[in-house]
Amino acid sequence: MDDHDHGFDHEYGHDHDTASDEAERVEQSIIEDFGLAQNECGLRVDSHLRCLDTDNVYAAGDVVNSPEKMKDGFSAGLEARTVAKNLLRGLRGQRPIGHDVRWHPRIVDLGGGNALLSVNGMVYHGRGPAFVRAVAVKGYPFYWKSRY
Repeated sequence: MDDHDHGFDHEYGHDHDTASDEAERVEQSIIEDFGLAQNECGLRVDSHLRCLDTDNVYAAGDVVNSPEKMKDGFSAGLEARTVAKNLLRGLRGQRPIGHDVRWHPRIVDLGGGNALLSVNGMVYHGRGPAFVRAVAVKGYPFYWKSRY
């Protein structure tokens, strides 16, 4: 048996992630079993990150479909925080709060002098956001190093 039979990718020199492929198939199966509203981009949620047509099923992270969503760890963490708050509010008999990402601008360094800037639901790419990030890191090093 050669390396290819073991899932080794000769072009890139690493193993295929077959475990993550299997996990994705299982995740999709679970979503389908529960009949949660979805489209090709992910689970459809309301402004509270509650799955559409449900009363108490919430979602966060890459599985969520949202127009202004940037799929990064920072966004997933903010969504998880909103979901946790809404679950606690539900247990206390309170109404859920809305998830608002507009006040969380973020810059993701892509290397090679490029970056992504997401602010107020708009995403910008290229050297401009990289310049903004460089100026911000230089001007506010303690803030940016603790965040990114």
